[in-house]
Amino acid sequence: MGRSRNAPSKKGIRGKNSETTRSLQKAPPSIPDLLGSAQSLMDQMNFESARRFVDRILERDPANSKGREMLGLIEIEDGNIDAARKAFSSLIPPSPTSPSPPPYSAYLYLAQLTDDDPREALAYYQSAVDLLLKETERGNNQPQASEKNEDVFKLKLTTISALVGMVEIWMSSDLCFEPEAEQTCDNLVSLAIQSDPDNLEALECLASVRMSQNKPDDARSALERAWVLIKDLDPEDPNLPPISTRLSLTRRFLELSLFSPALVLLQGVIAADDEEMDAWYLQGWCLYLMAMQTQKTGEIFEDLSREELLQDARDCLDTCLALRGDDGEIMEHVDQLIKELDAAGIHPSKKSEEDEDGDESWESEEEEGSDVEMG
Repeated sequence: MGRSRNAPSKKGIRGKNSETTRSLQKAPPSIPDLLGSAQSLMDQMNFESARRFVDRILERDPANSKGREMLGLIEIEDGNIDAARKAFSSLIPPSPTSPSPPPYSAYLYLAQLTDDDPREALAYYQSAVDLLLKETERGNNQPQASEKNEDVFKLKLTTISALVGMVEIWMSSDLCFEPEAEQTCDNLVSLAIQSDPDNLEALECLASVRMSQNKPDDARSALERAWVLIKDLDPEDPNLPPISTRLSLTRRFLELSLFSPALVLLQGVIAADDEEMDAWYLQGWCLYLMAMQTQKTGEIFEDLSREELLQDARDCLDTCLALRGDDGEIMEHVDQLIKELDAAGIHPSKKSEEDEDGDESWESEEEEGSDVEMG
């Protein structure tokens, strides 16, 4: 039987498949794919490579909001603060390229980058809060929406952080002398507590405001509420607050001489990261304060004498010193405390001296993953 003239040869089939393959290979990645790659690289702290992806995104879509936001974050990491402000400002009115509605994140970044004008920073924060509250309301009004809805929960967390940021500006800048400062802080922290009565950041902020108002009992009550929420959490519990929050709570505990919860929090932080300089500093400061309290009142902590507390404080402070942090105020305080301990005859323990002999002992201890325990 004769061969059909219409039947394609195998070579022809392979040729067409090769052309199709080359066509697919030449197809550029989609913008969502580029955004995903850029975000992945940013999560890995590879900002140089992330910038290349962001540049490709903005070449194809100059108005892409997510791309411009990523560009702003990359500029921050590269130390280009003015360029970061420009990128974020392009996302909010009156910029002609701002989307509608503008992203609340752009206002938050601008607020954090504005450290020379507290009123301007507050205005950015307020704009972010207004947008966040609207989004939260929309989320709550969705069918089958609940307080535990993950998106709504994240919006509330961000809202609280913005409100706390506003309180901190009022309390730490010249605005604290304004006649409306106290009432404004009360209003802001009340809104934060209303958003989530069990939020640790809000409770800590409430304690800070009450302490500034010379209301230590109210501050203590807020911190005790916070402590009840976290004291029984396992180290791997997702509800355990991040280290930065635990350290911040510790500072508040120490201001009110709540030494026991402070030590528990600090031991947990050090167990999670034994190179956290602030934790060693705060633990040393806590033990020092406990020793002073023992000397003053005769109160005994953990069955430890005043001298034992001071020795443990010295070891913690020496460890902090070995980590060589770049916080000038902390290191200055550490130096001051060590001088006082030297004058009291409290010198580095043998173990502390051995640790300072070289990095090898420190690294081997780190490799072994040994837990740090208070003596």
